[in-house]
Amino acid sequence: MKEILCLVEQEEGRLKDITLEVFSLGSELSERFSLPLVAILFAESDQLLLEIEKWVDEIIFISDPLFNSLNSEIYREQLLPILEEREAKFVLIGNTAFGVEIGSSLAAKSGYGFIPDITGYESEDSEIRFLREIYGGKIVSSLVSAKERLILTVRSGSFKPKEVIKPKSAKITRWAKKEGTYKTEFLGYKEAVTGEVDITKANIVVGIGRGIKSKDNLPLVEEFAKEIGGVIGCSRPIIDLGWLPKERLIGSSGKTVKPKVYIALGISGAFQHISGMKDAETIIAVNKDPEAPIFSVAHYGIVGDLIKILPVLKEKVKEIKA
Repeated sequence: MKEILCLVEQEEGRLKDITLEVFSLGSELSERFSLPLVAILFAESDQLLLEIEKWVDEIIFISDPLFNSLNSEIYREQLLPILEEREAKFVLIGNTAFGVEIGSSLAAKSGYGFIPDITGYESEDSEIRFLREIYGGKIVSSLVSAKERLILTVRSGSFKPKEVIKPKSAKITRWAKKEGTYKTEFLGYKEAVTGEVDITKANIVVGIGRGIKSKDNLPLVEEFAKEIGGVIGCSRPIIDLGWLPKERLIGSSGKTVKPKVYIALGISGAFQHISGMKDAETIIAVNKDPEAPIFSVAHYGIVGDLIKILPVLKEKVKEIKA
């Protein structure tokens, strides 16, 4: 095994955040096993090469307008000959809907082992075990593959991007596109309709979860959010109950927010939600359960009943503003 491959995920010429997390894990594994780190970029233009090269030792670049679409069939068929020719120990892909679809089918066709949705790893001597949460994050499993070559999908929020500046520019290897016909056709992108409030552009976001207990308590949260100049977002249970519209959903199946301040009220902190707010500059959590996972990412925490705490916080804000 001679290298570690990382699939770059981009959309309309913009690098997706998950790719930087994939590079972070790749950098750690590259150092651990003394193997070069190689990015695979499928794109029409070479505009992303400069952004990527500071992370890796080599970039395999395949250029074609086909790659403007996130068609997993096309990507898989182009990746297969690369995996056949290159000797990769690990192939790292983001655990997005697109990445999971590619990863599973690529493993089946290439004969590589496959571990999806990894959140970390443990290594001792020559053995490495990859960590994966199961049962809604209540148990962390430690997995070893019987196969030497592995395809891994990386859960968003598990590996914080860190700047890695290589001492020299990455080698650019231009790879010929494999010709062929495909059964699926990409029709286009359709942007989700933004509601009256775009939570992704707010400096202060107040996130609410099941802990608010009743829809009747929403006005209390709204008053607090207004007082501090914030907007309201929420976790999945609030959407399922129909208390707020879906454009307020924060998490892996909703919006990703990066405000200056994120206040989590009654949110337990499932990984799906955390992936959508973990990059806020300051995270404040209020939850009556001292073991709630949200406290693991919070900078400040209050253990208690938010219905009793919120009026106190509101009054304190008024005092400061007075």
